[in-house]
Amino acid sequence: MIEMKKINKIFGKENNSRVLFDDLSFKINDGEMVAIMGKSGCGKTTLLNIIGGLESLSSGQYLFDSCDVSQYSEKELLKFRRHNVSFIFQNFALINEYSVMDNILLPLEYKYFNKKDGKKRAIELLNNLGINYLIKHKIEYLSGGEKQRVAVARALITNSKVVLADEPTGALDEKSSIDLMNLFKSINKLGVSVIIVTHDIDVANYCDRIIKL
Repeated sequence: MIEMKKINKIFGKENNSRVLFDDLSFKINDGEMVAIMGKSGCGKTTLLNIIGGLESLSSGQYLFDSCDVSQYSEKELLKFRRHNVSFIFQNFALINEYSVMDNILLPLEYKYFNKKDGKKRAIELLNNLGINYLIKHKIEYLSGGEKQRVAVARALITNSKVVLADEPTGALDEKSSIDLMNLFKSINKLGVSVIIVTHDIDVANYCDRIIKL
């Protein structure tokens, strides 16, 4: 489903430039659960953002379902993200003034999803993540681990083809991490591709394959 062909990513110019990827090539098959690992600063998050259409390549080709994403306009990238990918960001990217439920339902506003079905799905996810008691709470009053799980629920509610997760267990305790990875496994079995950036080999071992940068 995903194919990177000799991609390059360069930051800066001339003497101040830094090459992050140099002719990097790989494939991720439809329905795979893949971990991306590597030392800090090697470009894991940047690669995740490229896959999700948030960052552009300096050169090379990015194919998604045989379509050349690297040639998309901003408008086409917006449509691509809306219909194909969901993100779980390392900093959560939640709206503090909104309730947990409103944060989770927010992506559905751009997908013309039935509101009643959306709330039902949100409650199901909150139950699976063990935070159903937080439905009406505002984000600003939640702990780091609780915010992490709300971010996961928001990503999973859209039923996208691909879930991109940047250190999704970083703010969780061991039991919550195991529960989350089992949840990822369950949605992966339904055909959703899951790509996880992680430093944790135990998390990576839940995946079908590890890509090391």
